[in-house]
Amino acid sequence: MTTWGVLGLPAGVDAAAHAGDGAVAAGVAQHLDGLVAVAEGTTVTGLLALLPTAVTRIVMLDPATATDPDAASLLASVLAADDGAHAAVSAARPLADALKRVQDDVIVEGLARDGMLTPVAPVAVARKVLAELDASDAALHGEVVGLLLAAGHAVRVVLSEGEPVTVRADGPTGEASG
Repeated sequence: MTTWGVLGLPAGVDAAAHAGDGAVAAGVAQHLDGLVAVAEGTTVTGLLALLPTAVTRIVMLDPATATDPDAASLLASVLAADDGAHAAVSAARPLADALKRVQDDVIVEGLARDGMLTPVAPVAVARKVLAELDASDAALHGEVVGLLLAAGHAVRVVLSEGEPVTVRADGPTGEASG
């Protein structure tokens, strides 16, 4: 199985300049046969066009995960769990925030967080599954798990030992997109 990493970079960052600049921690890179950096907004079709046809497994990374020396063990766990029985395997972390259900602009109840996880990088996905998605115009950045679920695919999770994800008004913190 040929595994390439896809490093998703925020808008305004030159993806081409970061593809081979050593930005990926050595521990993470040792699990990959190659790496391509893509800008936010890259589509499924655009990504697949960038990868050699021999690539069978794609690992979605973000800058925080790619440069974290402790991420190598999580990536190894995600890859080990990728037995082909699921469309993808994603790291996941629990939610830290209180969740509320709203009806007609009124909070009507609090929801238990037990069993509530959010996908985070790394996410390993089979190339053939991505190629089958009818998502040529769908941006990948942070949405690969959502695209797979919307298409009816099962995504296995590997629990990350990172901090629980906290969502704030100015956006998520502690989250690595997946």
